[in-house]
Amino acid sequence: MIPGPVQLHERIIKAMARQMIGHRTKEFSEILEYCTEMLKKLFGTKHDVFIISGSGTAGMEAAIASFSKVKRITCIDNGKFGDRLGKIAERYTNVDVVRFEWGKSIDLDEVEKSLAEGSGALAFVHNETSTGILNPAKELAKLAKELGVDGIVAPSTRPERLKEIKEIVGEIPIISPGIGAQGGDLEKVLEILSDDDYIIVGRSIYNSENPKESAKMYKEKL
Repeated sequence: MIPGPVQLHERIIKAMARQMIGHRTKEFSEILEYCTEMLKKLFGTKHDVFIISGSGTAGMEAAIASFSKVKRITCIDNGKFGDRLGKIAERYTNVDVVRFEWGKSIDLDEVEKSLAEGSGALAFVHNETSTGILNPAKELAKLAKELGVDGIVAPSTRPERLKEIKEIVGEIPIISPGIGAQGGDLEKVLEILSDDDYIIVGRSIYNSENPKESAKMYKEKL
């Protein structure tokens, strides 16, 4: 069971049928510059915005790598993607993987013990789709705040839960790759986050015939 394949819009099919353009061409530069500037406005930031072209795993790695300077990360594994999060983290720093039976709820006491032993960041999958379980993001955020972690990596977080997390942790940076945001939900997310937080969102906004108009239409739909 996977989320796809999905039906493609006719204009997307037509765009994919065209010849490729070089990434050093003027045409590509214009598209990239416009999309980057649009995303800055969308996220309400003057800081750099980086567009990642890759799978969900690429987003997870980007999130983990952002905390690679911490001496230790606590990763929660109670599903396939939690397991993957831990394996990715091991490439960057010391990791304490707190394992639970897949598909079962976690033991907060075990997580607290791991964090108390010196972890600088907490990584967990909120909506663990591999087993259909929703991990207790609010309670985990409280633990992270109390124990003074430097950051939180929380893939697949719903906007309403992200708001709860942000209200609890305050200034602690949050990175949420693959956030569950569609349409109007993205507006809720942007209201929650500060300039220290990041989300990684994949969207199809490129119209081969008129990329600027396509980006404009995407923004107007929000």
